Amino acid sequence: MVCSANVCRSPAMAIGFATAAREGGVRVDVVSAGRLAQPGAMICAVTAETVGVDERSRQAATEHRAQRLSAELIESAGLILGATREERAAVAVMSPRSRSRVFTIAEAVALGEIAAERRFAPASGDVDEFVAALNAHRGRLPVTDRRVGPGRQSPWRRAPADPLDLPDAHGSRLAEHTRRVREAVRLSERLVALMAPTN
Repeated sequence: MVCSANVCRSPAMAIGFATAAREGGVRVDVVSAGRLAQPGAMICAVTAETVGVDERSRQAATEHRAQRLSAELIESAGLILGATREERAAVAVMSPRSRSRVFTIAEAVALGEIAAERRFAPASGDVDEFVAALNAHRGRLPVTDRRVGPGRQSPWRRAPADPLDLPDAHGSRLAEHTRRVREAVRLSERLVALMAPTN
């Protein structure tokens, strides 16, 4: 799980994913990192409070310390989930061989749902098979037109948010910050549900 500072979105994604994986019978090791992380930084208070739904989650939030994204972490991962396309690109730059294993978390959920609809997603809970299914469906997502106005982006208006991004709300108002952390957890839980072995 990758975000910018590794104190908000990526730990929320990781804790949500690990919790859902335990409950869903998916066996994975979950690690988070930040491309600009200050090593040793603690998880933000809003994220800690929002993800701390049970004792294990609270403990994971308390023990979390930020770490910087490295090529070694990337190479050891079977699936790499970035919060945004920017983090996804940073991973690919650090390790070009990882391209088939790196997605934004929202992109992975969307691709997993497409694969499931097409009965292409494995039902075994195997991470490598699941990643192969995601990558095989990569071209099936609609292209987002982020231009503003007729033909080009206006320098005075922000482009609309990409639906495949989980924007950073760390410095935002409490309600927005909490909403984004909950979204990170919800996306993680949905992804695990798509990976979980069916009985």
